Amino acid sequence: LQELIYLSPSYFSPDPTVMKYIDCGKEDFAVIRLSALGMSHDTLLRGLSIKSVIKLVKELNNYIKVFISSEKRLPEELSKFNLNVPPYLIHDALYYSSLFIGETAMAVEAALLGTPTIQVSPVDFRGTPYFYRYGYFRLCHTRGLSKILPSTNVDAIIEEAIRIIRNKHTEKKEQLKRVNNFMNNSIDVATFGAWFIDQFHNMVSKGKFDWEKFYLSMEKSPNRFYIKNEKS
Repeated sequence: LQELIYLSPSYFSPDPTVMKYIDCGKEDFAVIRLSALGMSHDTLLRGLSIKSVIKLVKELNNYIKVFISSEKRLPEELSKFNLNVPPYLIHDALYYSSLFIGETAMAVEAALLGTPTIQVSPVDFRGTPYFYRYGYFRLCHTRGLSKILPSTNVDAIIEEAIRIIRNKHTEKKEQLKRVNNFMNNSIDVATFGAWFIDQFHNMVSKGKFDWEKFYLSMEKSPNRFYIKNEKS
């Protein structure tokens, strides 16, 4: 997962000052992230409809403070739910939230930060959830870090969200346990990347890249790349 480059415990520390931008007092809050689905790989995909978003927000607002981060323009009735957080603090907001519901890669980020996460998968023209075919979304789902639900089934999204909210403290603890386990079995992608580039440069500068020598150098200290997770 590329998100491990910047969200592993080795590099990310949450900044509590983000809370001054989030108007919830000491209440728990949830974040909903909406995608514009405007990229070329999003062609023919359908995300949550505005009608579904309105229903989702109205239902969840009975249980928890709700904020929306959206790539697309929202109707006036949803504008009061806008998450007014500086972009550089968005991961800190995700860290402190009790629930994340989203259509974008931010769902993977929220899950890795220890926030119970529902990945709302856009569906293709056949009605098939797209995220089941997308490597890192599927990985988070199969490892129990998040749950994939189709954008066409807002009732299921609401049901799962309410279940999480009603057990939010337990869910948060369990999510952190799953994340710690995942981190403890993952390499530090940034360290590995820097090492790989250095090895590649050194070998190429000598005339060729020796794959056998490359693998041998990895085997000498296989644990050097694993994340040092002090929270585990």
